[in-house]
Amino acid sequence: MEEFYDIVDENNQPLGTTKAKSQVHKDGNWHRAVHVWVVNGNKEVLVQKRSAIKTLSPNLWDISMGGHISAGEDPIVATIRELKEELGMKVNQEDLKFVFISKDDVILSNGIERLFHNVYITKTNLPITAFKMQGEEVAEIKYISVDEFEKRVGNQPEQWMDHTGEYHKMFKYIRKNS
Repeated sequence: MEEFYDIVDENNQPLGTTKAKSQVHKDGNWHRAVHVWVVNGNKEVLVQKRSAIKTLSPNLWDISMGGHISAGEDPIVATIRELKEELGMKVNQEDLKFVFISKDDVILSNGIERLFHNVYITKTNLPITAFKMQGEEVAEIKYISVDEFEKRVGNQPEQWMDHTGEYHKMFKYIRKNS
């Protein structure tokens, strides 16, 4: 069964309509999603390599977890659901700290991604082996330092999802607050 998303305008205001996921990306409608940065006690960020079978941006490295907010769903509920689905990570609302909303307008070879991401951070000291990756979403995960993450995004941008503005805000945030 295909997912449906609430459609918003370019200022993140609801338009009162929903559309199927496939149509949203085809038409380039603005919609909402969540991003979570999982950070351990060493200020290392859990990063994931997207599955080869993903429709949009397969095989690219990305932040810890990203997922869409289903029609009518609360961002926190979506975040908790997506962390469990993609990484097998159980969190409560209290484990998540909202940081900001980022806006992405990216034209891809196979669709248009126009999103408002509710960006959260959560801290854990779980080892890599404790995560249970959802194979159709995630191919690989690893922890890397903020410095290494920033270096890789700068030196090999073609290997990473295009969240440049969010990356730099979060690198600064993690260095200051973690």
